[in-house]
Amino acid sequence: MKSEKDRLLELREELDRHNRKYYVDARPEISDADYDRLYRELLALEDRHPELADVSSPTRRVGGGKLEGFVSRPHRLPMLSLDNVYSREGLAEFVERVHRGLERTDVAFAVEPKIDGVAVNLQFEKGRLACGLTRGDGETGDDITENLKRLSTVPLTLPKPVTLEVRGEVFMNNRAFEDLNRARALADEAPFVNPRNAAAGSLKLLDPDEVARRKLAFIAHSLGHADSSLFETYSEALKFFDSAGFLIPPGVAIAVGLDPLFKEIERIYLEKSNLAFDVDGAVMKIDRLTDRRRLGETAKAPRWAIAYKYAAERKETKIQDIELSVGRTGTVTPTAVFEKPVYLSRTTVSRASLHNFDEIERKGIRIRDTVIVEKAGEIIPQVVEVVRRKRPRGSAPFTYKGRTCPSCRGPLTRVEGEVAVRCANLSCPAQLERGIEYFASKAGVDIEGMGEKVVELFVRQRWIRSIADLYRLDRRRAGMLELEGFAEKRVENLLSAIDRTKSAPLERVICALGIPNVGEVAARDLALQFGGLDKLQKAVAADFIAIDGIGPKMADSLVSFFKRNRKLLNDLKRVGLRPAAPRKIEARDNPLKGKRVVITGALPALTRSAAENAVRRLGGVAGSSVTKATDFLIVGEDAGSKLDKARALGVATMTGEAFEKLVAGS
Repeated sequence: MKSEKDRLLELREELDRHNRKYYVDARPEISDADYDRLYRELLALEDRHPELADVSSPTRRVGGGKLEGFVSRPHRLPMLSLDNVYSREGLAEFVERVHRGLERTDVAFAVEPKIDGVAVNLQFEKGRLACGLTRGDGETGDDITENLKRLSTVPLTLPKPVTLEVRGEVFMNNRAFEDLNRARALADEAPFVNPRNAAAGSLKLLDPDEVARRKLAFIAHSLGHADSSLFETYSEALKFFDSAGFLIPPGVAIAVGLDPLFKEIERIYLEKSNLAFDVDGAVMKIDRLTDRRRLGETAKAPRWAIAYKYAAERKETKIQDIELSVGRTGTVTPTAVFEKPVYLSRTTVSRASLHNFDEIERKGIRIRDTVIVEKAGEIIPQVVEVVRRKRPRGSAPFTYKGRTCPSCRGPLTRVEGEVAVRCANLSCPAQLERGIEYFASKAGVDIEGMGEKVVELFVRQRWIRSIADLYRLDRRRAGMLELEGFAEKRVENLLSAIDRTKSAPLERVICALGIPNVGEVAARDLALQFGGLDKLQKAVAADFIAIDGIGPKMADSLVSFFKRNRKLLNDLKRVGLRPAAPRKIEARDNPLKGKRVVITGALPALTRSAAENAVRRLGGVAGSSVTKATDFLIVGEDAGSKLDKARALGVATMTGEAFEKLVAGS
């Protein structure tokens, strides 16, 4: 007869197996009632044997009561998105870039299903789960640790006392999604549109007990910050994840070369309908971690991975109307409203952006036309083509001429040579709302609680007439407390969130201002070069063009913006906006200041983008290829032909270790 200890260990193993069967395989072997019976039996045995306590037991998923909100915390390494390809040709270009960057062709890739879930980062300290974060803006995410602890597929400890970040997707399998929506329908609550939407909404609940009831699961598919000595390959990391009790992507294969890669992509496509969760593509990642470090990443995505997105499902429907909306720069966007919604990629689609009036003309789209609709990348609905043989008599081309702005009824204009049709009224409420939303968004200064509905409400109350008015909302405290849904705690949190952004990083403020043609990388370079908004206002086009990566078009856009917005910028200064300038390293013994620097190979600790940013902070210019104009080549592990070329040209070199020492000591 089994001892109680043996039965206890057996139950833990059995419940873990049933969790896998339910969450991943979607083939539960027992009913919910039978699962609960086993769970209660384990709970009783653990009560009788406290000496056998184990934090990874299925019964130890206990939160700390209801949460008051979520705190933002930094990722140790940025959480980037993946670039996408949609064809064999696009995949071939990616493989060629990798071969060129690594200067060899025997590169092994891991190929796995692309899970349509919510990206999460688990931070372990000495083998114990310390923190769980959402992706957020890639640099920081919301701390949802207590909610993640309630997922039976998130181990609370690792087999070794290591410090690392485990990244993956939180998802809701299709059966759990259907069960949840049935329950919401019975409770007269709005259904979730798809499993990903349900998972995202569930993770941001303030009640961990309710999160536990939502039957979410976590699959580990990536390594964030980790000691480089832990793993040599992604395959080794996956084996470690599996041994630690994580779910890992099913059917991961290693492939070398374009043909084997495409064969695996086709295999995953054929098998994806048998999986328990939504899959919208396949992911290719370089297996060898030193190769990844050598290639580095762009501001948005790693250079060592790509997502292959499968062709979208298509449906036929009819356009009932074309509605117009106004963006923050006054651009008018037409949207098709469908007579009958269509079901695509597990979501109901009732409208789709038509992008601009040139697109309407090119595709010949008219109101009452029958059209083919698809979801680009299984996410964004779009009208692909018109079924012309079904066009009704008497329909007319749709044009902006003779129409007015849907927000202010002002005239619509178009500058010759431009695609955009714009509202000419600078006081248009819709433009103001979109501009405020963008400034407050995660892409901007990130004011938590200042979403679309709140902005719309405050503009309607005439409390906000410019971005600067955000910082005067403390004067509206009494008025806010009279609004429905604005209790004292919410008002206090919102005002505190606004106040914190007065010292937001300068590059975030530059992004938040929505300067045409200026993206994240350019904003960072501008912040490093000028250090403040006052200097940016005084700069001329030549000052901007002198920055590597900024051309005449962006320079003209910057000059025009700062000239037109002097009043706004002075107003922001009066209300206390003092953006934090990036720290520019000024070492007394700094050989890189004013020099053109190129990096080759994998550095001991810094990623390629982090190293290039360090070069800029040291006052240098980061380049991508070795030429006669190059002053320094930083040489990491597995350096390739760039080192040979540098030697031939007499370019000075510096080891990766010496470079990192220079960065650390400056």
